[in-house]
Amino acid sequence: MIRTFSFLTCAFPHGAYQSPGFNRPELRAPSIKGQLRWWYDALFADEKEEQRLFGFVSTRQNSRLGLHGNEASRILVRLRPLTAQAPTAPTEFMPHKGREGGTKQAIPAGTRYELSIHPRRGPQSAEQNRRLERVLDAWLLLGAVGQRSNRGAGSVWPDDAPVEAAAFMERAMGLLAGSKLRCALLD
Repeated sequence: MIRTFSFLTCAFPHGAYQSPGFNRPELRAPSIKGQLRWWYDALFADEKEEQRLFGFVSTRQNSRLGLHGNEASRILVRLRPLTAQAPTAPTEFMPHKGREGGTKQAIPAGTRYELSIHPRRGPQSAEQNRRLERVLDAWLLLGAVGQRSNRGAGSVWPDDAPVEAAAFMERAMGLLAGSKLRCALLD
């Protein structure tokens, strides 16, 4: 499963090492995998299948689900930049706070990537593939990644996104069908 996408807004994804002197943003596959895991849970609320697909460690809660031991993820997430590495620049991190909000290096809006997901340890069932494809498409159409993503930073946009408002809402509602998630298009 392969998708291409770009950032609609500047993004602040960082690894664990975030010292001010080395604050270079980096979009990594584990960050995307974490987003996909969140969307899987939000769309399907099937914890046992989520754990099987994304991996788990031995815990009491997993034992209650009938999952024992440790199991690695059944998917591999690969990420390839399609845009030449754009220079990052200090970007307002919390613009509503003015100078006190500070700045951080950001991946610029418009930066493009190719994302591919491959099965690991054997093929997935048709149902697992259908769910994973829905999760991926929902994240790309409605999601974001990185710090301040709940405030609009790091919004992603798939190359095949609908352009017309009605088509966008139809696709979004189809992806969210059966879940507790809702979306609205504001004027």
